[in-house]
Amino acid sequence: METFNINQIDGGKTPDNSLSKYRRRVIALGFIGTAGCGLAYVAFQAQSSEIMSVAGLDSSYSGAMISMFYAGYILVLSFASQFGERLGQIRLLLLGCTFNCLGVLCIAFATSPVLLISGLILAGMSQGLALSGFGNVVMAAVPPEDQVRYSSFTQAFFSLSAFLAPLLIVRLLAGGIALKWFFVSVFVYYVALIVAILFVIPRHNDPFRLWGRQIIVTKDSKKTSASSLQFLVCLRKFEFFLLSLAIMFYVAFEVIVAFYVGPYISDLGGSRELASLALSLFWVGLLAGRLIFSMFNVKLNQLTLAAAPVATFIIAALMLLVPNPVFVCVMTALVGLFSGPLWPMFLSLGRGLFLDMPTAAMSMMALTSGFTGVTFPPLLSLPNNPAQTLILNLIPTLLLALICLYLYFGRRQVVFHNAKANDSTRKIS
Repeated sequence: METFNINQIDGGKTPDNSLSKYRRRVIALGFIGTAGCGLAYVAFQAQSSEIMSVAGLDSSYSGAMISMFYAGYILVLSFASQFGERLGQIRLLLLGCTFNCLGVLCIAFATSPVLLISGLILAGMSQGLALSGFGNVVMAAVPPEDQVRYSSFTQAFFSLSAFLAPLLIVRLLAGGIALKWFFVSVFVYYVALIVAILFVIPRHNDPFRLWGRQIIVTKDSKKTSASSLQFLVCLRKFEFFLLSLAIMFYVAFEVIVAFYVGPYISDLGGSRELASLALSLFWVGLLAGRLIFSMFNVKLNQLTLAAAPVATFIIAALMLLVPNPVFVCVMTALVGLFSGPLWPMFLSLGRGLFLDMPTAAMSMMALTSGFTGVTFPPLLSLPNNPAQTLILNLIPTLLLALICLYLYFGRRQVVFHNAKANDSTRKIS
């Protein structure tokens, strides 16, 4: 079977200059939309105790609330991985933005557990559709050899908003502005995104076919229809299954670092400011890692797949072997730097294995991360202190490194096949 990406199929129907301008608008929309995905999630992460207190819940329910967010995430991605190709990426994005508008309003005015749970489930559903969706829009607009780099650059916008959101909230609270108005501003942001999606990607002019089913062309000139069991089709491919496992272990690692490095520094005698700085440095490290990775070529992408997870495991171990608050704070930034490229790399490589149904592949990758978000946080209540939790963190980090090493030494020709083939074609041209 010979597969052509959507640029190759429809590029000839639109003048090159018009297609180039359209591509730039689509990419800009993907960047701006991805940046918005970090606002509500990180705001709840930073102010979860206060939000739950207003809703009548104490901090012991924090793990359950995180699971509610990821329950919505899994619920909507189960739907998207099954029917995403038929509905089209833009319809899914519009649905995700609508869910976010409703979710942030529920969280902003949550005076009862029911409202808070409803808001978190809706926010999780929005995150599931929007975070992978805006990334998918960007990758549909760029050639395959650039998809890994653009995926990383797109996720850097999420890291940037995740870094800025807590700082903005602190400034608002210091100025006497209630937290609910931050969520109201996120509501306005997503209303503007809905308008921008309809304006930037009109249905009557859609060369990338983002409104409808992706096209696959075979040598027999037959079009492949969306399978009723698309998620099983994805998981049957061994390399995709390994990438799904890798993204699960990555999410487990990121949850532990984001929520437990700060308390670990406090237990070591570090100040509250130092603990907060560590979380900010983690997001800065993620941002820097993704920006640097976005400039790599295919060869460096392959080396990153092998080296970054190993470096992440070594640094995570050093944080326990050298229990100094300042040292741990610095190491947190390095953990973010080396682990930052992994999430967008896994997404783009998984998508590249199924160019005939990219929405289903991206949704399935995100679905596996959501499964980890639901099942893993309750396990974190088993350790007695943050240090033990960080010791537990070495298990998924080691497994992640082993999978990536196997993919590099045994399967990199397969997972990087589309990127390498198109990169070689571009050099010859």
